[in-house]
Amino acid sequence: LYRSQEEVQKATDQFISQVDELCAAKEKEILEI
Repeated sequence: LYRSQEEVQKATDQFISQVDELCAAKEKEILEI
């Protein structure tokens, strides 16, 4: 159970960082226009 929680946390962290990168890219595009 603990190991699976840890893996879910890792996946969540990866997902959040990907979303953050996407948001940053979108903001950059908006600023460039």
